[in-house]
Amino acid sequence: MTIRYRTCEYLSRERVPFIIEHSEEDERPLSGPPIESRWHSAPLVQVVPLFVDRQLSMLVMRAEMPADRETIAGAFAGHQVELVDRAVLNAAFPDSDPGCLPPFDAFWRMPVYIDRELDGEPLIRFRAGSPNDVVTLRRQDLDRLSKPIGVRIAARQAIPAQLARQRAAERVSAAR
Repeated sequence: MTIRYRTCEYLSRERVPFIIEHSEEDERPLSGPPIESRWHSAPLVQVVPLFVDRQLSMLVMRAEMPADRETIAGAFAGHQVELVDRAVLNAAFPDSDPGCLPPFDAFWRMPVYIDRELDGEPLIRFRAGSPNDVVTLRRQDLDRLSKPIGVRIAARQAIPAQLARQRAAERVSAAR
């Protein structure tokens, strides 16, 4: 059973409104309720597996934030924090591509932390097992299902994806 299927089944069983989109095609919803335009503007988050005091955990943070130890460690002051290496990641989450974990403690029985920067967001989007499958749901539903622990990530200024692409294009043009 794929992560995408498990995610849809879990959300449906919990009576959570959601949409799932497959980005290889044309962004049409594959399942879920009718789409409101605001669902497309929800921030994309990444789920970063990490060890906090040697306990495997998940951190939900904006996708455009760097997921490196330097960025994340400040959120867990006074605790030992290590990012999960690829071998552990593959063993713990064999049916999910790197960076594509859904943020549900019910799947893996581990603590979920969330960046407080996302506190005011009514909706969030996350990858469901592969880079192509993106689920959008209400933040209050994520809070109800996973009961995430809020942390403050004092990170370098995040660069929005569009601005990052623009800067990369400018560097390529300048190099020519």
